[in-house]
Amino acid sequence: DRNTFKRFDRFNANYNPVGQTMLREIFMKPNNYIDGVFFAEMLKEVIVHLETSKYQHAELRVSIQGSSMDEWDQLATWFLKNKMHSTNVNYMIQVPRVLYALLMKKFL
Repeated sequence: DRNTFKRFDRFNANYNPVGQTMLREIFMKPNNYIDGVFFAEMLKEVIVHLETSKYQHAELRVSIQGSSMDEWDQLATWFLKNKMHSTNVNYMIQVPRVLYALLMKKFL
């Protein structure tokens, strides 16, 4: 469904202030300059709220960009190091459409 891709493109446009991805790179990624510490702390606040309310659950989405072969390992390390597990949270790993093109062209 092509609308799925359009929704993701709209998300990127909304969360790139002035067309720059720098704020997202610094604060809202698990593999960035500060090892995703701010992102983990922000998500932990949400997790604590969900666990306190007892009957609320969330599905969080984290993207794999296809930037390196060990990206999945880096994401798993971030998840374990920051203790992101909660019975109130399900994680969905998003794989962008560009990844398939990179795999087909053997860039990864």
